[in-house]
Amino acid sequence: MPATCLASLTDQDPAELIARCKSGLSIAIFDETAKCLGLSNARLADIIHIPKTTLARRKHEGKLTFDESERLYRIVRLYQMAVDLLGTPDIAREWLNAPIRNFENNTPLELADNDIGAREVEAMLDRIADGVIF
Repeated sequence: MPATCLASLTDQDPAELIARCKSGLSIAIFDETAKCLGLSNARLADIIHIPKTTLARRKHEGKLTFDESERLYRIVRLYQMAVDLLGTPDIAREWLNAPIRNFENNTPLELADNDIGAREVEAMLDRIADGVIF
């Protein structure tokens, strides 16, 4: 598996990951995710539905809530899937941030702001892995 800036999170076993999310992911993971995806903190907060004032409070507290952590992990998981399939973090970042016709010209990250959309992005990655060209 190619190394990514978030490998420490994606390489954990499910029980450890659940425990980390329940206790709240560190705001450093949020910052690292934004950097890996080439997003501003404000843009990533929009994608995972954290209001600007709440994000400022979380930065002061140092960690996210369980729900926020789950939503952030959803994005991290998609990023890792894209890196694994597409080969490099740069190509994965580019793909996740590019409008896709099959997603009504939304980017995969925009579509993944909810679980249903994230599943559609995963399905698209699976189709790409199977050699289906769009």
